[in-house]
Amino acid sequence: MKILNFIIFTLIISCHTDEKDNNNENHIKSELTIYDKDGIAVAYCNYSNKNETIIYLWNGKPTCYYTSENDDLIYGFNGKFIGWRESGIYYDLNGKRIGFENNAINIITHIENVKHIKEIPPIKTVIEFPPQRQFFSVDWSMMKLDSFFLKGRE
Repeated sequence: MKILNFIIFTLIISCHTDEKDNNNENHIKSELTIYDKDGIAVAYCNYSNKNETIIYLWNGKPTCYYTSENDDLIYGFNGKFIGWRESGIYYDLNGKRIGFENNAINIITHIENVKHIKEIPPIKTVIEFPPQRQFFSVDWSMMKLDSFFLKGRE
């Protein structure tokens, strides 16, 4: 009887640990931090919306998005094309770097502050045709990352 109880207990613990690990993995996949050129967390992506990745500022304001079909094209909810995303690096309309995801660039990142509660995303308007793709530069844009993303709400 003790052996049977031990086996059942081991199975329960094992299943609970696997479930816990899967929940952590899903959480990691569902939100991804976006840093500015100084390594400060400014925004994050939320992958939980059907084939659409919404970008929120750290204060919870949804600003723009990209879809699984065109994950390199970033559009604002106002329909404006605001930039590109390639290999975890975000580029402005001039092809200059403006932000990055963790491990995309070899820059030390700061400890993240607590995020604010997410606001409900606004209704999307008709998107404009994107400009010709720029040659991406290793130079950094002079624009601040939060201002860049807010162009999707103006």
